[in-house]
Amino acid sequence: MVRFAAVLLLCLSCSSPEVHARHDEVLGGTADPSTTTVFLLDLRFDNGSSAICSAVLVSPKVLLTAAHCVDPVFHSATVLTARATNKADTVMLMMSDMIDVTTTALHPRWNPSVTQSDYDLAMVLLARAPAGLTAEPLNRTAPTVGQSVRQLGYGRTSAGDAASSGTRRTVTTPIASVTATHFTFGTAGTIGICAGDSGGPSFLGPAVAGIHSNADASCGRGTDIRVDTNLGFIEGFINTNDPASCGADGRCAPGCGATVDPDCPCKANATCEPGCGLTDPDCADDGAVCTAATQCASAQCIDDPRGFQFCSRTCAATSECQNAMTCQAGVCRAASEPVPHDLVKGGCSSVSGLSLLLALAALLRKRS
Repeated sequence: MVRFAAVLLLCLSCSSPEVHARHDEVLGGTADPSTTTVFLLDLRFDNGSSAICSAVLVSPKVLLTAAHCVDPVFHSATVLTARATNKADTVMLMMSDMIDVTTTALHPRWNPSVTQSDYDLAMVLLARAPAGLTAEPLNRTAPTVGQSVRQLGYGRTSAGDAASSGTRRTVTTPIASVTATHFTFGTAGTIGICAGDSGGPSFLGPAVAGIHSNADASCGRGTDIRVDTNLGFIEGFINTNDPASCGADGRCAPGCGATVDPDCPCKANATCEPGCGLTDPDCADDGAVCTAATQCASAQCIDDPRGFQFCSRTCAATSECQNAMTCQAGVCRAASEPVPHDLVKGGCSSVSGLSLLLALAALLRKRS
């Protein structure tokens, strides 16, 4: 066994000033040995620089993190070598505790030259699935000001204390502001995130709602990229690189035929159950007519100005929409549909006289 802690903890201290300025950590929090789905990323670049970031497990072999963590260009480099560990701290860390990273993917709209990019997200594929872990669910609804979110990361406990990084910590703060792409939280210099927490998650209830992107120079007050507006990118990478199987992997796989997937408990019970997705017969796809948000896989039932409601989702770009819909004023809508003044409503009222629209919905609806 090779003792690895001394080398890993050196990463943050030998990072370039530019890297230092963009990394975040947990201030005013406590050690968290139990949330083992949150990982530390050990990042080495071919120009000799190195750094640490945080990440969260969102499928058996996939981590979600910040793009600026794993983009070699952001670090003035060409090649990245990365490994991940979910040990609670880096004291006596062994090489056997590390998992190699085989693939990374940056959000298609990420731009390393843009300060505080709205698309600071990246996917990380591990060489193997960590044993005994169930991936965290993704938040699918818009966060709101005042909601409590729990931040996690391996960063510093104060802006000037590089040696304090390397331990997984957590803190809970209210959301201070929300935009179409991100939300903020924390108090400058007191509570929130700091260097080394970049890429770590904020949990809204049981689901991952945001990924740490940046913090004030004194640490504490931070900005997260919203997960609910980037589901197309996140789930697209997962479906391509780590798709659900018909075995027990914590996800419900469609098309298993006579094989029974033990992860598919969803039944027709008039409610679209979280985590079941379109394998639940009660979950309507985007574009289908709805009368309540509980009928939609996206958990959003919004008004159409022509007098009915349909399933949709919030968006920042058309690439995040499904079924040939386009992003209009932050919501996925039919390309030819006019945008009403009153956009999003959860828990829609009942409607009638929709036989033609229901026929269209049947074509859009996807079920296993």
